[in-house]
Parts: sequence; C-alpha cells; structure tokens
Amino acid sequence: MPPDAKGPSVSLFPHFRVAPELAGPLGDAPPQRLMRAVSDAGRVSPSLVVVIPLVAGGSAALVTAGFHLSRPLLLARLLLPLLACLPAWPMMALLLLRGRRLAAFGAMLCWAAALTTTMVLLTVSEPAQAERIILHGREYWQEMEGWVMTGIGKEASPALFLPEHLRNAAVFVLLSLLTAGALSLLMGACLMDYMSYYRRWSWRRLLLPGGLALCGLLLDIVLKALLAPVWPELMRASF
Repeated sequence: MPPDAKGPSVSLFPHFRVAPELAGPLGDAPPQRLMRAVSDAGRVSPSLVVVIPLVAGGSAALVTAGFHLSRPLLLARLLLPLLACLPAWPMMALLLLRGRRLAAFGAMLCWAAALTTTMVLLTVSEPAQAERIILHGREYWQEMEGWVMTGIGKEASPALFLPEHLRNAAVFVLLSLLTAGALSLLMGACLMDYMSYYRRWSWRRLLLPGGLALCGLLLDIVLKALLAPVWPELMRASF
C-alpha cells in the first residue's frame, strides 16, 4: 500500500489489489471504503433528529384528521391512507436520493410506528367511527376474532395465509419499482390501517375462564403447602 502523509497504510487484505479507478485518493482498501459508505448511509444529522419526529407527528395528525371525516364516506375512506403517506414519501425519497439508505429505513420505521400507534388508539377510543372509515377493518377483525377465540381460521393454516402474504409482498415490490415507492407506501398504509383495527372486549368474557384459572392456581398453592411435609417420605417410600 502506498504511504500517505501520516505514514504507511496497513490493509486488512495485503494481497488484494484495487483497480486505480476504484481506489480513493489515499488508496483506500475495499473494506475501508465499504465501512465509510455504510457510515455515510446511516449517519443521522442533527436536522434528521428534528425532521423525523416532525414527519411522524405530522402523519399522526393528518391521520387523526382524516379519521374524523364523514362525508362523502367513500372519499374519506380513500383519503385516510393517502393522508398518512403525504409527509412520509418526500422524506424517504430525499434520503434515498442522497444515498442515506439506513437513515431512510429508520425514518420509515418511525413513521410506521407512529401510524399504527395512532390507528390503534383511534379504533379503541372510537370504534363506531373506525368501523365506518377504515377500509376492510370490520372484515379483518371478524376474521381475527374468530381465530383468536377458536383457533380456527386462515391464520392457523400456512396453506391459506402464505399465498396471501406472498401475493401482497410481490405487489408491494412491483409497486415500489414502478412508482419509486409511492404506491407501495400507500399500500402499506392501507394494510397497517386495517391490521391496527381492534374492538374492545367486555371484561365479562374473561370472568369465567379467568376465575377458573385463578382457582387452579390457588388449588396448586394449597396442595403444595399441604403435601410439602410428607412429600419427601412419599418419594422415598416409592423407591
């Protein structure tokens, strides 16, 4: 390796030669250049520390506003996922254009967390409005409720749920390639909206199974306390 101004440079791969057109001004070896690229891609600038929460908060505010739209109903239902994407896509596109892939990934995770948290809180607090405004929400919950209560349903059979998930993944990738992520982000918002749709349960549903479980625990404690003094003798007698 040629020396630089500070002395000789040590390569982790001394027998590896870099083409001149790929080498940096100081003859960087591939591992150093790769680590530099990864560091640049994931670097979080002070501006991002401010912008990412603003985008996540803006999406949450727009979703909350869209959630309370009422007329026309069809337009309101279509606007809900669109409003969620309005602040997110420009930020993602800008970061990707600047080569900040890891930063874009982290920003989208923050956006998704803000979106799903907002939708869960809205559906739990206003279930009637959630049923009206969220596309496919009621149908999805009915399917999930049946599976949770009985263990029977599409989610219990890989032969049934895997094709659907693979189809969604294929459509998502295709939309990402064709629209630079715009329509795939919209698709993701639609999926998160109805997958975050929950209905509150009455605590009365838990009284019988919960009471039986509690009685079983108490019985276990009582039996162990009563048998503890004689249990060693019983064990020795059995051998």
